[in-house]
Amino acid sequence: MTGDGLVGSWHYVERGYSPGAGYIVEPIPRNPVQRVDFLPDSTIRLVNTKDQLFATARTYRVDSTQRGKRLSLFDAENVIVGLPMTMSIRNDTLRLSPPCIEGCHMAFVRLR
Repeated sequence: MTGDGLVGSWHYVERGYSPGAGYIVEPIPRNPVQRVDFLPDSTIRLVNTKDQLFATARTYRVDSTQRGKRLSLFDAENVIVGLPMTMSIRNDTLRLSPPCIEGCHMAFVRLR
């Protein structure tokens, strides 16, 4: 499955993680805008995106599971990048949660 509300341009706005105690949420600097474009043909276009997870990603796939939607990223050789991430979209905010022992997330806001 592709897209599923994901197609479009997304501004990377925050990341969250736990260093072992508590949970830290860091805003992503607004200048320059870090953007991820999820295109209808399942390709990804990155604009100023510095997050290591996206560095080698070229395509994506969205799967439906009993626990919700999962986003998988793939490199140029169609090898999965990292592990599938839990994905949710609410009110033009995309939240990706990679598998992390202590919890982590990335948040994006849809650009119109």
